[in-house]
Amino acid sequence: MKTNSLFEVFVNSILGKRYYTTFVAPKIETNRKSWIKNKKENYFMLSFDIDEQKDIKNLPWLLDLLNKYKIKAIFAIIGKHVEQHPEIYQQIINNGHELINHTYSHPDNPEFNPNKHFHTLPNEEKFLEIEKCHRVVKKILNYEMTGFRVPHFGYQFTEEIYPLLKKLNYSYSSSTVAIRTKTAGFPYKHDNIWEFPITCCQDHPFCIFDTSHAFRAKIVSHTSKEYIKSFEQLLKSNKNSFINIYQDPQDLKKFNYEKMLILLKKYKLNTVTYQQLTRLLK
Repeated sequence: MKTNSLFEVFVNSILGKRYYTTFVAPKIETNRKSWIKNKKENYFMLSFDIDEQKDIKNLPWLLDLLNKYKIKAIFAIIGKHVEQHPEIYQQIINNGHELINHTYSHPDNPEFNPNKHFHTLPNEEKFLEIEKCHRVVKKILNYEMTGFRVPHFGYQFTEEIYPLLKKLNYSYSSSTVAIRTKTAGFPYKHDNIWEFPITCCQDHPFCIFDTSHAFRAKIVSHTSKEYIKSFEQLLKSNKNSFINIYQDPQDLKKFNYEKMLILLKKYKLNTVTYQQLTRLLK
């Protein structure tokens, strides 16, 4: 995930944990109290973005691990990939996981159209990207998606997506970054669409807690041990709360990923899909 400003780069690389503790954590605590007051439970969502062929290569291994620990996850998928590899996406469905719309060609994707950026497209083209992915998945997999994720999160996020999602009768999105929300990352509604923000990294607050920044970032990154330690701290500090993380399958063999799933079971958070959470919030 890319940051938007020199200030964000400075915070991530210099202030890091101190900024999170001083400015971010108090906002999370305030919103957590409101969340608990409304009798919401603790929820954990695990999602994966299937952006490149390197992600698809690791899917059989990942699906076996999720099945081993009986964890249901969310997969943000690209229509072009579904056309190329329908069997593996059918397996995701067969294993009880959720699919969400990640556009047809993922503008800014190095394999398809590296010179386009989703947030700069005209609304008509944005809608075509979303609608075509929906149509392809429905035709090939007979699966009706009801949620969306914008390519590349923060810097390509735009509120223009919500009226477009309503046209397809979608009910939720997970497209923005916790630190940039008024709710400090807790779910909120925009134009009658639920938004489930992605949890930020406690060590680099303007980054989301994803594997891309952890293992591929040029400025701020993690060692394998640091990433797992940070994950456990996240589970401890956000108990009775809301955690929504995403990972790239291509990165998961770079560290002991199974240990993360063991920790998730240890702390006994309610692991749900976005579809399940949307129903629960109603």
